[in-house]
Amino acid sequence: MDLYLYEENVTERLIREWKKYGSLVVAYDFDNTVYDYHKEGHSYECVIQLLREAKKLNAYLMVYTARRDRELSFVKEYLEENNIPFDSINETPDFIPFSDGKKLYYNILLDDRAGLPSAYRCLLNAVTYMNDVEEEQRKVVKKEMRSTEYDLRIRESYHGTGGKDEYKYELYNNNGEKIGVLGHLPVECNYDNAVSVNGVAYIILSIYGSQDPNEEKEKVIYYELKRYQCNPDFDLGEMIEHMADVK
Repeated sequence: MDLYLYEENVTERLIREWKKYGSLVVAYDFDNTVYDYHKEGHSYECVIQLLREAKKLNAYLMVYTARRDRELSFVKEYLEENNIPFDSINETPDFIPFSDGKKLYYNILLDDRAGLPSAYRCLLNAVTYMNDVEEEQRKVVKKEMRSTEYDLRIRESYHGTGGKDEYKYELYNNNGEKIGVLGHLPVECNYDNAVSVNGVAYIILSIYGSQDPNEEKEKVIYYELKRYQCNPDFDLGEMIEHMADVK
């Protein structure tokens, strides 16, 4: 059978083009596709909802209607009043390189007189797939954002030619405010990503050298710590009071 008589092949092409270009041109008819032309009480909410979902995924929505030009203002008003998304009416988008042809360009057409059930299923499957892709991407972004959050940051700087006493340790909160100067490093910061400060477990998010050109003359290392488990009676201010001269 012909390649695109198989709906899975149609869906696969939509997904492939969506991934490649970051968008699709979805054309849809007006009368009896999203509008009850004969006033018979029909609902077109499934198609309308699919258009809304496609729009969220950056689809370009083009109304493709046989209505006369003088009627297009009604089409526009109806779509706007009923929150039915559209980007153009009977116009190929400008980003299509061959927009001067007589046929309007689209990746798929939803039309009650042009195989609407099949086109609806194919677009729905593509939208569902792309939604899953976006959800996975959001999880990755959220995870990466979480990894940049820290509760404490220790600034270790070295002054002198040697000796333990020539290290200075400053403590900052997650707003970047200096909250204390430590007499010594309260934890053994290492690359095992697990440390303990006064009975509180921390995860080491990152260890990195200073990027400030004004700090080139001294060795500066930052330790960013994320609180993992916390004793409810633990007071960070008390810990600093015991371990440092708070300034």
